[in-house]
Amino acid sequence: MSNDQRGAYLALVIAAFVTLDARTSPFTITFVAILPIVLVAYHLLGRPSIIIAYLAGGGLIERMTTFPAGGWTDYSDSLRAVSESTATMLAGRNPYDHRYLMTVAPYTSSVYTPPMFLLHAPGQWLLGLSGAMLTQVAGAAIVMAILAWLALRSSSAIGLPILALYCCLPFIVFLTTNGTNDTAVGAAVLVGAVILGRALERPSTLRLVLAGAALAFTFGAKQFAWPVAIVLLAYAWRRAGWRTAVMLGVSGALTFLLVSLPFIAMDPGRFESAMVGVVLHSKVIFGWNIWDAIQASGIALPADTLPVTVGATLIALAVACFVRYRSFGEAALGGIAVAFVLLVTTRWTSASYLPLFAPLALAAPILDALRVRTSHYADRDSGPAHSPSATEAAIHAR
Repeated sequence: MSNDQRGAYLALVIAAFVTLDARTSPFTITFVAILPIVLVAYHLLGRPSIIIAYLAGGGLIERMTTFPAGGWTDYSDSLRAVSESTATMLAGRNPYDHRYLMTVAPYTSSVYTPPMFLLHAPGQWLLGLSGAMLTQVAGAAIVMAILAWLALRSSSAIGLPILALYCCLPFIVFLTTNGTNDTAVGAAVLVGAVILGRALERPSTLRLVLAGAALAFTFGAKQFAWPVAIVLLAYAWRRAGWRTAVMLGVSGALTFLLVSLPFIAMDPGRFESAMVGVVLHSKVIFGWNIWDAIQASGIALPADTLPVTVGATLIALAVACFVRYRSFGEAALGGIAVAFVLLVTTRWTSASYLPLFAPLALAAPILDALRVRTSHYADRDSGPAHSPSATEAAIHAR
């Protein structure tokens, strides 16, 4: 039995046990009941696409069966705020100078970035709140497609079990349709990382400029993803030279600025407050962070927790940027570790942020496998053309 076959069988085992552990419904029973048919089909034909179709199809149907009527859910008001923000933007008004009526606490203000509004604009324009909710399902489908593509291009032994985890893990399934917005942003982050990784593998000025712009639209959609982008830029610096990193960074910064200019022009103060307020100036202590744990234990909190948040995050960021990663996937995990430090030292956090980082974290080993395979053929065909110095020379030759 090959490693790819072992990976396929392991993916089916994960799908069966994880799905049955989640909840019992007509769909989950049917999903597991047809597994022997899928197993036999794969054994006879040996095509990993059979496993992929089973996992991705089941994962999407499971999400749609938990889709709340009208796109409304009482679990979280995050997507309601995004929906109302995007509708305000589409109406030509400033979403940062708008008091929200659809949130749990009415009359609050938006803390989301312009790329977040643009990400949800198509669905919002078509179907309103339901369209914003369906954007999350579309994001999950994009993640599944990328993970499947990486599995086929690299290693089914690693990729198919990873795909099974994303498709079937109850918590990830639930967070797609519970009223949060991180599934779509997590998909965007994965897309941005793949574009950047491919640009570093086959560099050119155009690819790097487009990759920088993609970083602004994808990682720029949520503030907690920014540290990951910074660490990936530091990795690009070490791997391909400072000019490459500067090209990526300038392209990304200019793109984010251009997207944000209309909102800055409307009210620069409110825009600045929205960009950093959710991370740095929240007065409410809630969620998975050290301050909630300290408060629950009865220990007195410091008068100002901001220095701890900023200090811990900057230290973690400095360490992560100077680590010599062996691969792009390792650098992505280093960036996620910095984001985790930021999350646990911020006053307001949520377990709903899991789908923001889960796709990239799960894809990291497959990204490494893809890089090894790509480099193998590149080295065989063109010698040392993909060494860091030659990469930088190739960029500047263009």
